[in-house]
Amino acid sequence: MGLQVVDLPSPNVAQTLDQIELVGRLTHTEEVAEPLVKQMRQQIAQIQSQVKGTPATKTLLEVDNSTPGKPYVFGGGSFGDEMAQYANIANIFHSNISNGGYPQVTDESIIAANPQYIILTEDPLYGGQPSAVYKRANWGGIDAVKSHHVYRLNSDIMQRPGPRIVQGLRCLAQVVHPDKFSGALPDYCTASV
Repeated sequence: MGLQVVDLPSPNVAQTLDQIELVGRLTHTEEVAEPLVKQMRQQIAQIQSQVKGTPATKTLLEVDNSTPGKPYVFGGGSFGDEMAQYANIANIFHSNISNGGYPQVTDESIIAANPQYIILTEDPLYGGQPSAVYKRANWGGIDAVKSHHVYRLNSDIMQRPGPRIVQGLRCLAQVVHPDKFSGALPDYCTASV
């Protein structure tokens, strides 16, 4: 059929920016892609600057809890883990690179890590409900649960690498470091799919 196809692997943040530029070249829209990537780089640098010097807060970044007691999380090498680093957040599963950076972990490992924040990145229809976290068996002793630091962020900006990952980064940084940002958390942070 003469169709040309390009296969873009699941990227990290830097690769996402490169892929946006590549798609711009492939579609002859460099005049849109290049300024967009430049703007994204500036926004990332601004967020990093805002959280510089803050404590790297221990955080669970949950991707999917469809198997109760064995959630999937952002692990090392994933773009979610890289976003956490940019936001000066200590991802409790940073050293776990299994399953391509999306390991399935146990409740026991989460309880043992005792995160200060729990960030759910799945849609509420599929488990991303903070109220449900407070009801999980044996999670009552986790610092994040005791301090009511359980949040859900929009899966579109947290799980889909693309131009809106900068919004995800902003939301992640503002939830964990609210004193470094003025104003309320933007509505897009918690919007549903």
